[in-house]
Amino acid sequence: ITAPILHIEKSARHFAEKSRDKTAPDELIFDAPDIHTNNEVESLANAISQMSEDMRNYVQGILTAEEKARSAQEQAQDMTELAFKDPLTHVNSKVAYDKMKDSMQEEIETKGAATFALLMIDVNNLKEVNDTYGHDCGDKYICGACHLFCNIYKQSLVYRIGGDEFVILLQNSNYKNRMRLLKTLDAEFQKTRNNTSRDPWERYSVAYGMSEYKPGDTMEDVFKRADENMYQKKMEIKGQKKAQQ
Repeated sequence: ITAPILHIEKSARHFAEKSRDKTAPDELIFDAPDIHTNNEVESLANAISQMSEDMRNYVQGILTAEEKARSAQEQAQDMTELAFKDPLTHVNSKVAYDKMKDSMQEEIETKGAATFALLMIDVNNLKEVNDTYGHDCGDKYICGACHLFCNIYKQSLVYRIGGDEFVILLQNSNYKNRMRLLKTLDAEFQKTRNNTSRDPWERYSVAYGMSEYKPGDTMEDVFKRADENMYQKKMEIKGQKKAQQ
């Protein structure tokens, strides 16, 4: 009577010792004693063996569920990152701009003030480049222009909000130096625009308009002023182009 029970006790103790600190379910194996007593002792041995197998399967199920959840979370994170990046230029997307705009508006409403400016940039002549040289060259034209002003505004967040439209958020040092940076922007694009040694899709031209936040403004107010200033600059460039012709 006692010998089979001692075998069960020995197997259970051995299982507990070798399973300690194990992390893989496959290592949780109960070495069931060979008992054929045809009574309650055999049933007990079988029940313990089945319980260890069920426990192993349960742990494996938990690990599998955790892995699936982690994978889903990583996929969601990847999709979020993709949504917040413009696939062509790799600057921030329109989705990211809308999020930033809401955040800045909340700051304005909470603090009652803010220190920033918006720089609106519109890439000129994109339709002409697309129609004449193809959309591949049009994409190169957009990326080249974007690379140029991203280099000037390295400390600022840049957003592509439309096919040829970009917005740059100026804060901190770039806000303090906004007029100097604007002069640099104008000079750099004048050089590329008038450089006839370049391919047409490398003669980047942009119109720009900047607007600072003023007390009582909303984000939309600042954006509209920047857009109006950009439109005035675009008309000025068109006038210069006609005069040259």
